[in-house]
Amino acid sequence: MISEPKPVWDLLISNERFPLSPFLFHCKHLSVDSLNSIEQEFDLKFGAKFGVKFGVNEMQLLLLLDEYPGMTAQDIAENIGISKRGVEKQLKKLKEIGTIYRQGSDKNGLWIINK
Repeated sequence: MISEPKPVWDLLISNERFPLSPFLFHCKHLSVDSLNSIEQEFDLKFGAKFGVKFGVNEMQLLLLLDEYPGMTAQDIAENIGISKRGVEKQLKKLKEIGTIYRQGSDKNGLWIINK
């Protein structure tokens, strides 16, 4: 007997390794209000410290890394709804401009945000 597939969102919110905060739960429904919510949350945590304008995915990525610095690219991709490769490109870009760096090994390290 084949069971019905779970909606993707149900799988994401059932992630026990990195439970979604109420803010990130809201980010899954990207309406104008939630985009404003992402920008407000980002401004509260980081202000204009970086001197660079970030897109929505970059802001979500930085907010996630601030909350869970040990997340892998796959974990981030599942939480913000883009591909793993897309996350890897964003991480590379953020490393190149000096916004983040990796402390420790690739497997067990942490992402550190230069605040």
